[in-house]
Amino acid sequence: MRKLFFCLVALSLTAVQTYAQEVPAGIDDSFSITSMNPMMLLSQADAVIRLDNQQFEVKRRGKAVWRVHRVVTIFNKEGRDHGFIGYGYDKFRKPKKLAAQIRNAEGKVIRKLKKDEIEDYSAIANFSLYDDSRVRIARLEHSTYPYTVEYWYEMEFNGYISWPSWDPEGLGASVEHSRFEVEAPADINVRYRSEGTDIEPIIIDGGKTKTYRWEVTALRKETEDLLAALSMEIVPESQGISVKMAPETFEIEGSVGDFKSWESFGSWYYNLNAGRAVLPGVKEAEVRRLVNGITDTEERAKRIYDYFQSSTRYVSVQLGIGGWQTFDASYVAERGYGDCKALTNYLMALLDAAGIASQPALIQNSRRGSDVEKDFPNNEFNHVILMVPTPADTLWLEATSQVIPFGRIGAGNEDRYALAVSATGGELVRTPASAAAENAQVRHATVTLDEAGNATGAVSFTYKGNQQHRVTHTLVNASSRDQMAWLHDMLDIPSFKVVSADFSQVEARSLTSSITTDLELPRYAARTGSRIFLTTNLLERHTYVPPDDEHRSTPVKLSYAYRDEDVVTYSLPAGYAIEAMPEDLLLETSFARYSATHEVDGNTLVFKRMLEFTEKEIDASLFNTYRDFLIDVAKSGRAQVVLAKQ
Repeated sequence: MRKLFFCLVALSLTAVQTYAQEVPAGIDDSFSITSMNPMMLLSQADAVIRLDNQQFEVKRRGKAVWRVHRVVTIFNKEGRDHGFIGYGYDKFRKPKKLAAQIRNAEGKVIRKLKKDEIEDYSAIANFSLYDDSRVRIARLEHSTYPYTVEYWYEMEFNGYISWPSWDPEGLGASVEHSRFEVEAPADINVRYRSEGTDIEPIIIDGGKTKTYRWEVTALRKETEDLLAALSMEIVPESQGISVKMAPETFEIEGSVGDFKSWESFGSWYYNLNAGRAVLPGVKEAEVRRLVNGITDTEERAKRIYDYFQSSTRYVSVQLGIGGWQTFDASYVAERGYGDCKALTNYLMALLDAAGIASQPALIQNSRRGSDVEKDFPNNEFNHVILMVPTPADTLWLEATSQVIPFGRIGAGNEDRYALAVSATGGELVRTPASAAAENAQVRHATVTLDEAGNATGAVSFTYKGNQQHRVTHTLVNASSRDQMAWLHDMLDIPSFKVVSADFSQVEARSLTSSITTDLELPRYAARTGSRIFLTTNLLERHTYVPPDDEHRSTPVKLSYAYRDEDVVTYSLPAGYAIEAMPEDLLLETSFARYSATHEVDGNTLVFKRMLEFTEKEIDASLFNTYRDFLIDVAKSGRAQVVLAKQ
């Protein structure tokens, strides 16, 4: 589960009357289908954002108003969710206005949103004990397609640390027109950073205020590659047209800070939480007994970490200066739970009691490998981990997982910048990247094949590193039914029956996890006359190949470097001999290797397969090489051995 550090949920609001908001010049405010840009119609999308008009008005430090006017045309039932409205709110973001209506294909208003159609509930009630964040949902839909949903909302900020940013491609549909405006007093510095585009704002000088405006038109959403989503490749969230916004100074619940530098922001966070890593005396004594006689710093830290994991659990508790101020160590010591800030602070206090210094490190936890920009200080953090300098090296500890091994922080935290916080302020540091060999999946199978093409098999799976963490996180506390469901989903075999499976070696905090299973494989090999056609790649047939892209400009990103090894030993049916067999294959690039071999000894056939990505990011200039590599891997996975009856 992605860690929700600061509870920065989507902005949001309540329902009241419709209010006027300017429609950009040249746009038909009926939003009829005939007025739509023909390029949008050609995209054959399920829905099109006709207008996305966002205005952020900064009144003064800590005070602002955010207004949104959005119009969405829905073409079929697959697109109707784009017409649903969902907003979060809390004590810092007060809902002021919300109104919505449905237009038919001709642009005529046929229905308006009623107050009793709005649902209101806790934003994160399933895993948060204390949080005042709430969500309101309105599901506007019509039975006749196409139809258009138009809505407006307004929210008042009473304290902020972040400003809204602009990401028109992140709306999840083709966009006909998007405008983003930020208006602020002339004496407030508006900081922004464009990504994926050189678009510059139009700046309107109003004397006492300045308005910054960005606009784009006719953004077509590309079809998402579902195979990529199932592979290790990270599917880009958008083509990259976006603008990040950040205040130079901020204020939340009377606490004032700034983003003038990473050092100054780190100082604000440090001072906000200073004095909260103090253990009760009885807990300090317990720590000293725990490490008594151990002189090695890393071993002392491991002993404390094991104790910490066995006595705490993650629960979101988003209170205190908007979720930024941690509960003190005694709170966690007494209750045994906390959010990532509280657990990290408690772990820091435990280590300190053993004479081991450590620092909290703010980070963006994300499988997509998102990173902060070194020269644009702003809040992009959603999590905190612990940095522990030692005489030999720097240890990194994840405080919210009860199953992750000591010294591992998971793919969502590795190889990115973190803001290490100390009394001297904040400093950007890089978390370590794991190597392919550290993230290994090794599978061995023995298969007995009969002359009808049926088979039985015994398979063992061993996982290490991030691959192990992925498996353990899913299975260690799962029911037997859920474990078996996972096994069925994981096995890439056309037809099989699980006879037995052993998950007892999937253990929390272990460096490796192992699973064994016995299978029945009816009609695994195809028989035609006196021949049997056997696909020897039993366990994984890599089928993903990205679409051709002659103008690729962004790198290919993987979740992490990894290595997969398969060894499948076949006992062939008596009276059959190998008539044809694929040639051994070795593929090597600067970023990956693949090999597939067959060895024969009497009636025993051994198939070996290895796929290794040594780099997690592949430059755009190598995209064609990457694509050709995957084409060859997919082709190899379908190769067959032909057996002929003697």
